Amino acid sequence: MATKDALSKREIYFVLDLISKSLAIQDSEGLSSLIQELQGEIEFSYSALAYVHGDENSNIKSFEGINVCFPAEFAEHYIIRNIPKQDPTVKHHMQSFGLSHWSDFAATGEMSELYGDFMIREAYLHGLRQKNTNSGSFFTISGQNVPRSERTDSILEIIMPHLHEAITRVLGNSHAPLRTLSDREMEVLKWIAEGKSTWDIAMILRLSERTVNFHASNIIKKLDASNRAHAVAVAYDRNILGLL
Repeated sequence: MATKDALSKREIYFVLDLISKSLAIQDSEGLSSLIQELQGEIEFSYSALAYVHGDENSNIKSFEGINVCFPAEFAEHYIIRNIPKQDPTVKHHMQSFGLSHWSDFAATGEMSELYGDFMIREAYLHGLRQKNTNSGSFFTISGQNVPRSERTDSILEIIMPHLHEAITRVLGNSHAPLRTLSDREMEVLKWIAEGKSTWDIAMILRLSERTVNFHASNIIKKLDASNRAHAVAVAYDRNILGLL
């Protein structure tokens, strides 16, 4: 699993700055600007963002998207020919909702031909499922040469929960009301945000690991999150935690 250990101090500061900026995004222009900043850190040619609504079979029902920097001709062909509903990359994403790489599965037919026309040989996909739904965020970067490395994995894994919140805020449904966290849950959440493990938090708060996991589970449920990292992103996004 990708970790901050793969990043230099400068890269960690860059990621934290990107996360901080994501909290203020309220429109498509803000999302596009954020990805363009990322392009200065990771080599890629094209990018797009979307909030995708799916059915129980992981098929697309509808989506709202932002073309960050794909050529207009590519975007026009992709949408007019209704390729999203045929694209195996999108189908794969709807089934997994996580970090994946284009070379891990095969694009065939018209999609493969279109990629070839625009010299797209590498692509990363990422996004998170909105809890208890068949919908979620979709983010892709692609090009002739997109570095596949632990560094790239780490940057995308760290920023995605926060990017998901921004995509959902701009393109998805409005947030459901949050349930209040207890004082103990707030303590646990703050240490999770610091990157502490269950064992670390148990030692710091003098609790059992089982109790820490119980509180962490409650936090995830109350914040309507998918996992701990997503819970931290939601907490920052809703100003439950202040970004240091």
